[in-house]
Amino acid sequence: MLLLLVVTSPACRTLSYPADGGPVYRGDSGVASDTDPRLRIVSYNIAYAQHVDLALEALTKPPLANADILGLQEMDAPAVEAIAHRLGYAWAYFPVTVHPKTGRDFGNALLSPWPIRNVRKLMLPHKSLIYNQSRAATVADIEVAGRMLRVYSTHLGAPLGTSSGKRRDQADTILADARGTSLPVIILGDFNSKSVAQQIAAQGYTWVTERIAPTTKRFHFDHILTRGLSEAARAEAGTWTGGPRASDHHPIWALFPAPNPTTP
Repeated sequence: MLLLLVVTSPACRTLSYPADGGPVYRGDSGVASDTDPRLRIVSYNIAYAQHVDLALEALTKPPLANADILGLQEMDAPAVEAIAHRLGYAWAYFPVTVHPKTGRDFGNALLSPWPIRNVRKLMLPHKSLIYNQSRAATVADIEVAGRMLRVYSTHLGAPLGTSSGKRRDQADTILADARGTSLPVIILGDFNSKSVAQQIAAQGYTWVTERIAPTTKRFHFDHILTRGLSEAARAEAGTWTGGPRASDHHPIWALFPAPNPTTP
């Protein structure tokens, strides 16, 4: 069931939601029964949440199926809820703006068959030049098989409206926030850049998807990076290019081997 924790009247909507929290949408599910000790992470920009049925077709096929952590971008609450309901996942979603092209909410989500805790929105600096839109990351602690992980699902500014320097500032905001936790960290999403992933990797993160195929027609814009997961160096990763296409982005995945018993 969709739970709206903070209500904003449609008549009062502006292009960008306030920075101080809501609205936030959440749904809960049972704890996963999967006994696979490996950690599977998936990220998918589903353009304007327009083809949820096609996206679900992809998300229920290997190697995307049975993700422990699923990050989605360019979403609205009904689309996130539909995917979560079909997969049986808990979920958390913050809209950041009402997009002028669709008139619908636009933001990032986190989904998991595991408990999602401490959900919040991390606002990023710099509004876009064309639409004057804000950007943010949806942040949560996800308890996967007893191990707590700090996860950021993010969508940095698009090239036509945000300079590379401003995208670096947005990434720096995420990195600064992540320095405040001792938990293992996962940063995933649509960075609209490859150099920003290099910037994050230079701060001690493992760029798990560094060598995958382009995630859009020509560019490597979608990424997964981790800090504090020793098994990340042995992870497999890829770009899923199977059809049908639900977006101008391909989904990406990473599969981490089982951690050693002493690994945090």
